[in-house]
Amino acid sequence: MTILMIILGLLAVCVLAVKLICNVRHCHPPRTGRRERAMEKVAIALTLLAIGAVFARGEDVYAKGDFTVSPFASYRVTEWGADNGKFGAGLAVGYHLRDNVAIELETLSEGYTSAPVIGSLTEAGANLKWYLPLKQSGLAPYALIGYTRNLDEDQNRMNAGAGIEWRFTKVVGVFADGRWTHDFNRVGHSLFRSGLTFRF
Repeated sequence: MTILMIILGLLAVCVLAVKLICNVRHCHPPRTGRRERAMEKVAIALTLLAIGAVFARGEDVYAKGDFTVSPFASYRVTEWGADNGKFGAGLAVGYHLRDNVAIELETLSEGYTSAPVIGSLTEAGANLKWYLPLKQSGLAPYALIGYTRNLDEDQNRMNAGAGIEWRFTKVVGVFADGRWTHDFNRVGHSLFRSGLTFRF
């Protein structure tokens, strides 16, 4: 059905384009009859339906074999009640091993250095995520557990947390989560993220 709507939409776009070109070049006298106006409305409607078919959420927005790319903003709380949090930004790349299980590699930066740029990275790691999709709503609470390497302090960390994701189209979604990070050499801390998800 989606493919059919895309084909019809492309045909509608072609019809509108030809009509526009002909009007500009005066291929024929402009006709403003009721039939012509109705055909234009049908062509526009088919175009909008085709666009909707491309971006509409399908049944399997959490599906085995999906790749995801997620830019995000973060905030690290090292001591509750103290004004010493750190803002950051990062990028995560994920792959669905199963419909509700994904592995995600992520990098995070909390400060920029111009040379070399890779020196801006604060940490890198991997997380395993378990999703609980809520039927066809696109919403899915999830739990995560993983490992992080702090590149500034050469520390190993373990992560555990939870979040929620909403894939409101087949391609685009939003998410927010929080985690507790266990530092082996000192007291742990919390990290919160929010961002976009692009599904391929």
